[in-house]
Amino acid sequence: LSAWSWVVGVGLLAGCLPVPLPPHDLGPAPDRAAASALQVGVSTRADVLLTLGEPRYRIEGDRFLMYEWDVAYGYLVVGGPQAAYPVPVVAPHYLCFEFGADGRLVRRSTLSGSIFGKADEAIGECMHPLGTPDATDGE
Repeated sequence: LSAWSWVVGVGLLAGCLPVPLPPHDLGPAPDRAAASALQVGVSTRADVLLTLGEPRYRIEGDRFLMYEWDVAYGYLVVGGPQAAYPVPVVAPHYLCFEFGADGRLVRRSTLSGSIFGKADEAIGECMHPLGTPDATDGE
């Protein structure tokens, strides 16, 4: 079952009303259009920092830079008719950049976390991608 199915099931059992919505950024997010303009083999670490600003994570002496933001997939309306309030159902997302010894961009990937995921899992996936590393993620 998906994470959203669990949220809906738990919400219904707890007397909450789940309200699914199209995914949308919640709070500040990196400019993914600007990030997709950064070119593997051409763009440098400085280009990424100037384009996107300070990352949330700097790993292995800046060999990896990771930007994090939250995406809301819906809301749980908690409470009764007199005092109901929405609680967002969010999952972290990450934009990962890897650089070579010369400081040029080697790989860029977007990672979707889960509602119950931890940043350590995304950091591990950024540093050690599954399968053959792809130059970009098809953005």
